Amino acid sequence: MFKTRLLSGIVLVILALFLIISGHEILLFATLAISCIGMFELYRVFKMEKTVLAGVGYLAAIVYYCNLQWKFLPDLMILFMAFLILLMFVFVFAYVLCICTICFLKAKSNFITTILSKSSSSS
Repeated sequence: MFKTRLLSGIVLVILALFLIISGHEILLFATLAISCIGMFELYRVFKMEKTVLAGVGYLAAIVYYCNLQWKFLPDLMILFMAFLILLMFVFVFAYVLCICTICFLKAKSNFITTILSKSSSSS
C-alpha cells in the first residue's frame, strides 16, 4: 500500500515538474483537463454528470481556458454573464419539461383509469 502511494506520488511530482517547466499551452490544457475531471467528479457526487447543466459547466470551463489562450473575449464578465444566462435558460426549460412530463403522466393515468373502469363496468 505504501509502496503504491510512494510510486504514484513520484510519478505525479515528475509529471507536475514537466508541465510547469514546459509551461504555456501544455500547462494550460493540462489544467483544463484536470478542471474538467474535477468538475466531472463533483457532478458525479450529485448524480448530474450526464445532464444538460453539467454540459453547460463543461462548456463554460472550456471557453474560459480557451479565452486565456486566445483572448477572444476582452472582458471576462461577458463570459460569466453568458454562462449565467445559459444556466437560467436550462433551468427554465428543464422546469417546463418537468411540468409537461408530470401533466402527461397524469393524463395518461387518468385515461388508463377511465378505460379500465369502462371495461370493468361493461362486463
